[in-house]
Amino acid sequence: MIEGLKEEDLEVVVRISGKLGEGWSFRISRYCGGVKCNWVKGDVSMMWRSVDWDREMVEKYEDGLSEYDDVARYYIDELEV
Repeated sequence: MIEGLKEEDLEVVVRISGKLGEGWSFRISRYCGGVKCNWVKGDVSMMWRSVDWDREMVEKYEDGLSEYDDVARYYIDELEV
């Protein structure tokens, strides 16, 4: 198990994965006492953090965006299936 991953975090990860559907690669890493998750498909990356963040929100990064550019933010319920 990843250090910092709690059961309630895993439930959110499952919800996001279900909304995104098939074909995404997935990476999870420790982040500020919690976890950071990334789903990648082609030139698009979705990111969710379990701490210091709105737990119902994901960020969408597209090819060419740097960490300083505006990124799209979506609530999990807004993600397209």
